[in-house]
Amino acid sequence: MSVSSNNPQSAARAIVKEERAREGAKALQDYEAEKRAVAAKTERLRELRLAREAEAVPAPPKKVVKKKVR
Repeated sequence: MSVSSNNPQSAARAIVKEERAREGAKALQDYEAEKRAVAAKTERLRELRLAREAEAVPAPPKKVVKKKVR
């Protein structure tokens, strides 16, 4: 950091501004990492569900009982 001003307030503001910029970049990285993790988990679960559905045997159709009309 290079602050050419001798004003302590402007130096403090510059430090705070740099800290906020770093925190914002870190927060964005955390957000993107979480987003990738959720997408990967969703894809894995989707593949498991599709495999389970492909293996499932469909239930036989129910017999329809017709009532006699008198």
